[in-house]
Amino acid sequence: MAIEQKVIEAFALARNKSVSGIEIKLDPNKWSSRMKNIVVRAVDTGVADCGYETSYFIEQLLNTYGLGTERVHQWNAHMRTSMIKPEKIEEAKAYVSALIRLRDTTSWEEDYFMRMADEGEEIFRIPIPSNFDAKDKRKFLNDYIKDQDEQEQVLRADLINKIRNGSQLTISYTI
Repeated sequence: MAIEQKVIEAFALARNKSVSGIEIKLDPNKWSSRMKNIVVRAVDTGVADCGYETSYFIEQLLNTYGLGTERVHQWNAHMRTSMIKPEKIEEAKAYVSALIRLRDTTSWEEDYFMRMADEGEEIFRIPIPSNFDAKDKRKFLNDYIKDQDEQEQVLRADLINKIRNGSQLTISYTI
């Protein structure tokens, strides 16, 4: 039976009011070396800098293990302020605002950010300037992303070991 059919059947069962949760079991041994490296790098750094579907997958995995991640891809190039070092939030806002004002063309996300800033609204995400190349994005993220506390480092190291050892992982959803 194709995986799509199994997912349809699982969804049909999950719609029942008695279902209180869903668990998805993952076998990292079935991942390619490239996929393992992408996931491990995202777990280690807290940044899923990859394609849309892969970054979403990583975000869901890390959420299950109580870890945050910042998803960066073509359609999602911003940092949530909750992931930025508290002492650098205002600096990041000012830096990005200045860079945006220097350009003639901007992305939708940059326009939205500037409109919110100009109206004095609370800002929950700061765009990574759309003219940044991959190296500039990494530098921006490294400069502003929160440092991991000791407990988070232990959780991340444990998850990385599980991935490298091929231990079964779980993504859980409570309904």
